[in-house]
Amino acid sequence: MGGEFNDTFGEMTGGSRKVKGGMDTAVPTFAKWFVCWYGGGRAVAWWQELRPELTKAGNCKIQLRDKPGRDPMDVRLVCK
Repeated sequence: MGGEFNDTFGEMTGGSRKVKGGMDTAVPTFAKWFVCWYGGGRAVAWWQELRPELTKAGNCKIQLRDKPGRDPMDVRLVCK
């Protein structure tokens, strides 16, 4: 998200690509919030502030991986 906390109007996603076991999605460097929606109909959201002014990373991506036998998936934000 690019707006304020709990503001769902500023949703942003970069390009996605399939990788072994899941998908990677690019995150714009100016994004302010990493938000995970889960449950039916966006019932619950987990918000993590990114603070792009403090992040010295050149790029960030969301890694979504299938986790058979446990939770349905593993989601991570990786910045380099």
